Amino acid sequence: MTFLQSPKKEALACLYGNYKAALKSQCWQVNRLLDRPASVLNHHAHNEGVRTDLLGVLAGFLRLLEKINTTVLALGRGLGWIALLLMVLIILAQVFFRYVLNNALPWPEEAARALMIWMMALVAPSAYRWGGFVSIDMFPEALPRRLRSILIICLLILSMTVLIVMLSHAWTHFSSPILFNSSGLNRLVQDSGLNQALGTNLEFRTSYIYLAMSVCLALMISVGIELIIRAFGRLIGDDENFATPELPLSMKAN
Repeated sequence: MTFLQSPKKEALACLYGNYKAALKSQCWQVNRLLDRPASVLNHHAHNEGVRTDLLGVLAGFLRLLEKINTTVLALGRGLGWIALLLMVLIILAQVFFRYVLNNALPWPEEAARALMIWMMALVAPSAYRWGGFVSIDMFPEALPRRLRSILIICLLILSMTVLIVMLSHAWTHFSSPILFNSSGLNRLVQDSGLNQALGTNLEFRTSYIYLAMSVCLALMISVGIELIIRAFGRLIGDDENFATPELPLSMKAN
C-alpha cells in the first residue's frame, strides 16, 4: 500500500511544482504587462508637459509680438489716413491752379504719387494681418482641421521667404547711389522757404519714396512671424489661446 502511494505522492508533488512554476511565470508576465502602461503613461505625461511648456512660450511670445504689431500698425494706419487726406488736397489744389488760374504747379503730381505709395505701404501690413487680401479659400476650407493648419503654415512660410527676398532687393534699391533728386519735390522745398527758414540745404531724393517698400515689407515680415506662430499654436494647441486680434474699427465694413 505504501509502495502504491509513493508514486502518487511524487506525481502530485510534480504536478504541484509545475503548477507553481507556471503560476509564477504567469504572475511575472502579468506584472510586466501592468508595469508597461505605467511607463507609457509616464512617457505620455512627460510629452504633455513639454507640449504645455512649448505652448506657454509660444503664447507669451505671440502676445508680446501682437502688442508691438498692434501699436505699429495702428500708427501706420493713422499716417496712411493723413497721407490720403494730403493726397486729395494736393490733387484738388492742382486742379484749381491748372484749370482756374491756368498756372499749373510743378510738384503736385509727384507729391501725390509719393503719398499714394507711402499710404499703400503703411496700410498693407494691416490688410495682411487680418486677411484683407484677395484669397481663394475653397480648397483649405474643404480639408480637415489638421491638414488645413499644416497647409496654412506652409503657405505662410512660402510667403515669408518671398517677403525676405523682396526686402533685400528693396533695401538695395533704396541704398543705390544712382537715385537722383526729385526735381518736382525739390522745387516744393525751395518754394516753401524751408531751407531759408532753417538755414539748411535740404534736397528731396527719390530714394525717400522707395523707402516705403522697405518699410512695408519689414512690417509684413513682422506680421508674417505673428501669423506663423499663431497657426503653429493652433496646430498643436487650441484656437482659444491663439485667437486672431479683434479687427480695428477703421477696417470694419459698414
